[in-house]
Amino acid sequence: LKITVEKRIPTMAGLGGGSSDAAGLIRAIRHTFPGRFSEADAHAVAAAVGADVPFFLVGGKAKGEGDGEILTPLDDEEKPVWCVGVRPPYAYSTPEMYARLDEIAYEFIDFPSDGKQHNDFERVIPYGGDSLNRLGAFGGKHCGMTGSGSAQYALFDTEREAEDAALNIRREDLGATWVVPFLSRSESLKLSVLTA
Repeated sequence: LKITVEKRIPTMAGLGGGSSDAAGLIRAIRHTFPGRFSEADAHAVAAAVGADVPFFLVGGKAKGEGDGEILTPLDDEEKPVWCVGVRPPYAYSTPEMYARLDEIAYEFIDFPSDGKQHNDFERVIPYGGDSLNRLGAFGGKHCGMTGSGSAQYALFDTEREAEDAALNIRREDLGATWVVPFLSRSESLKLSVLTA
């Protein structure tokens, strides 16, 4: 196989760019060569590549346990949800953030049943979280940091509310900013394969 990967998701942002690329490639190979390896084999390969790669084989929302390889799919949102993402002009490596987290004593929090978000990495975020605070001030709900950072997000009920908040974030020059809709499981697993 000759494979070219075009990266569009920023690195060192906690957005799963490399992991989603890896999972997409695994899915494309399974599509191109049906029957060559099973779904269980695909998940084993994904887990060997990286702890959060299997998540992108499940798609949509999922509860991750263990090292991220034990996944329970969760229901799609009942109504549209819009997200504003901000990548500040600084980044942190995942190993650095795990090392920071390992240096402090903390108690793991159970998986929330009320849909609220929680990210342990926010305990060791090495900056003030300006865009995180501003996203909340502009009406964002469930504001938080993506993965191990440094990107941050907030959820909005409408595209218009999200676009207005993003415009304010851009005016304050707090970082690269995107407005994106939540995808359903089927949308996130849609595969378009181009052949030469």
